Amino acid sequence: MTQMVRSLLSIENLTVEFHDRSGPSFRVLHDISFDIMEGEILGLIGESGAGKSVLGHSVMGLLDGYPGIIKGRIVLKGDNVLEGLSYSGDGTGQTLKGIRQFRRWRKEYQRRMKKIRGKQLGMIFQEPFKSMDPLFTVRDHIVEALHNDSSSGIIGNNTVLDLLRSVRLDNPEKVQNQYVFELSGGMIQRVMIAIALATKPALIIADEPTTALDTVTQKTILDLIQQKSKEIGQSLLFITHDLGIAARYFDRIAVLFGGRIVEIGSCSHVTGTVISHPYTLELLQAAVGLKSQNIERRKELLDRDSSGCIFKNRCREHFKICMDEDPPLFEVEKGYFIRCWKYR
Repeated sequence: MTQMVRSLLSIENLTVEFHDRSGPSFRVLHDISFDIMEGEILGLIGESGAGKSVLGHSVMGLLDGYPGIIKGRIVLKGDNVLEGLSYSGDGTGQTLKGIRQFRRWRKEYQRRMKKIRGKQLGMIFQEPFKSMDPLFTVRDHIVEALHNDSSSGIIGNNTVLDLLRSVRLDNPEKVQNQYVFELSGGMIQRVMIAIALATKPALIIADEPTTALDTVTQKTILDLIQQKSKEIGQSLLFITHDLGIAARYFDRIAVLFGGRIVEIGSCSHVTGTVISHPYTLELLQAAVGLKSQNIERRKELLDRDSSGCIFKNRCREHFKICMDEDPPLFEVEKGYFIRCWKYR
């Protein structure tokens, strides 16, 4: 009998916006919806400023700024972690009753997420040097992560060493007593992976974990993350701007542009060029070293409240309807969706 694959995390119509100091608000994520299945590796791909890290931080409960999440659902293992926490009103953030109400919302949000982080959700951050306290040893960081899990009990020395060995660190007896400034970038990232794996969370979010590493170390870390995810059966949301690594490491890909999912499907679907969103084609060209002819128009994306398709100013094959109406996600093949009027 075939075992049914269930959804571990479901993002439903998640919208995030922030207020500028001058007063107006700007929307970073707009009606984001997707699922991550149990044991699945989902790649979240897009250029800088697309909203990838904001999405990851929204799931982790690490958003800074005012107001933050204004509507939507984040359903983890069947429970909506935002139950009763999304803002009421028209969804623009202008209906808030003041900063005092916001602070109460944020306090409850953080209290609720603190119970989940480290136990059901883990994260590998983009800048490993800034993610570890220079006053504490590697062992201190791992023990702290384990102590945050109430089921851990007394932390034995072998537990720490086994975690360091599991991420292929040589001489773990020495490494556990070292500080962050004594380690290379690749070693720190391995330690971060060990910390994320320590409490065996159901989902790990990896936010561009190989950005600061050389090419050889990047491949080693990517292989390690993929292997550990498959070994333990954890789900993984892997955030990156590099579509070139997708086919080897991801089960499915979601392409993010201007705060919207513009394409989502299997690796073979998204990395194919026969059917594809025009923006994904630009990413594919960039992955093989071809420069986009429309990259200079990127500044026009700042006005996200304008009508029509978010990609219209960079698209070379837009239609009249693209100027006036934002397209929905069309299912062009089973399980494969593209936000483009070309595929209506």
